[in-house]
Amino acid sequence: MIDPTSSLASRHIALLGAMGSGKSTVGAALAALVDRPFVDTDALVEQRAGASIAELFAEVGEPQFRALEHRALLQALSSPSPSVVATGGGVVTFEPNLTLLNDSATVVWLVAPVEVLADRVGDGSSRPLLHGGSHRQALAELLEARRPLYRDASDIEVDAASGTPHDVAVSILDALGAHA
Repeated sequence: MIDPTSSLASRHIALLGAMGSGKSTVGAALAALVDRPFVDTDALVEQRAGASIAELFAEVGEPQFRALEHRALLQALSSPSPSVVATGGGVVTFEPNLTLLNDSATVVWLVAPVEVLADRVGDGSSRPLLHGGSHRQALAELLEARRPLYRDASDIEVDAASGTPHDVAVSILDALGAHA
């Protein structure tokens, strides 16, 4: 549990990481542990647009998708009630998101090697940035490009490669306790 007197008590907890790192599943587990609302920005984008992320990438392209993602992040982080927010894997590629995250949340990077991520995303068919060629290679390239962005944007790094989502959520709480 987060100490109600700590500075973390009034801040959102935002989860960053590559696709397959467990942001949504770990986020839901963490929210249950700390008794906070859980918000998934990908789900917000899909709800607002009435289309899947893959459809949005195909219909409006990545730049317009990133604008939709920014609005979803803004909505999630503008809530006065601290919540756990799972972000999209590419949220760090849009500069205004970095400022928003820094100003409004304690940011946790869920770290996992590309082999684990690739196994978790399966064939990558529902992931617009993994289409064509080897999804493992595409994922490795995305991770390599985004790793410095995740590192710079995060306050805490947590190993998300092993254990259940609950185990990773407990590791986040442990890291938050040490961070407070």
